[in-house]
Amino acid sequence: MSVFPNLITNKRFTIYFNNKMAAKYTIVVCTQIGEILYRKNVNTQNPVAFETISLPANLPAGNYIVKVTNDAGEMNSFKLIAY
Repeated sequence: MSVFPNLITNKRFTIYFNNKMAAKYTIVVCTQIGEILYRKNVNTQNPVAFETISLPANLPAGNYIVKVTNDAGEMNSFKLIAY
């Protein structure tokens, strides 16, 4: 699993689910102190899937954390810089 780009200028990024089983995922974007700014639930049906996330236009520039958790409780986290 990966997130790209990690430096975003247009408030959009994509999560690449590679070699993952079909599952339900929760995507959360939060500040570095844990304040949740965005949450979305997605279902992947294929081992390779892409999900593009559009964050609110008023999101200030800064450092954020993207957490992707599957329905089994396994979590991946990524740093995201909004410019």
